[in-house]
Amino acid sequence: MNDVVTLRGHLGTAPERRATSKGTLLTSFRLATQSRRFDRDSGRWIDAGTNWYTVTAWRQLGERAFQALAKGDRVIVVGNLRIRDYERSDGTTGRSVEIDAEAIGPDLSQRAAQEQPAAPEQPREAPPQAPAPELSTSPQSSNAAWAAPGTEPHSSVLVESESAVVPF
Repeated sequence: MNDVVTLRGHLGTAPERRATSKGTLLTSFRLATQSRRFDRDSGRWIDAGTNWYTVTAWRQLGERAFQALAKGDRVIVVGNLRIRDYERSDGTTGRSVEIDAEAIGPDLSQRAAQEQPAAPEQPREAPPQAPAPELSTSPQSSNAAWAAPGTEPHSSVLVESESAVVPF
């Protein structure tokens, strides 16, 4: 089963980086999500409980998460939900709720904007231009150049010059 979920919460632990026996890099951390509800009697929002998840980010996402995240950070995680039952050494059973992360990002919904110094403007190279379609001097020629993939007519106006009819 492949259940994709989106979670918003706080890192409850510092990200931990390690590698599998075959050398695949991964980073894991515990994520706490809190539910809140409005209490009409008191007129206030109250906490309604905390859910805990183990989040695992693999390969390049894992490396980026390890470098960018810290305990307490508020994040949004999108990934595949996996629920596992296990048995402890004392014979009792437990249940683990895990997320194999596909994307992790900061949750900016409750964060004040921080002024960042402007990055120096870098000159940009002009994007490569597609070669111009060949134009025919015959007024009866087809407009096949307009039907070429990735091209689109700017208008359907034909402009006559002394030697050709040119689509514009």
